[in-house]
Amino acid sequence: MSAHLNEELSAYLDGELHGDALRAVESHLAECAECRSTLEGLRGLVRRAQALDDRPPERDLWAGIASRIGEVAATDVVPLAPRRRRFSFS
Repeated sequence: MSAHLNEELSAYLDGELHGDALRAVESHLAECAECRSTLEGLRGLVRRAQALDDRPPERDLWAGIASRIGEVAATDVVPLAPRRRRFSFS
């Protein structure tokens, strides 16, 4: 593989690769320091995400959001002026 790994790194980290795909990623990682560094960053992100306190909000937030959506007045919206197309022939 000459290109860097993208989606493959996430699948690799999640244990979703098997067979030839797994071997190809492992081979690439053995030779590509940039992808190894990216993989370590993803591992750190996973560790931090797992350490978060997973709790529901203390109250329902939708009522406040919905009321603020309705507060947007027409004066808050600035229409864009139509632009004339300019053509140039050379």
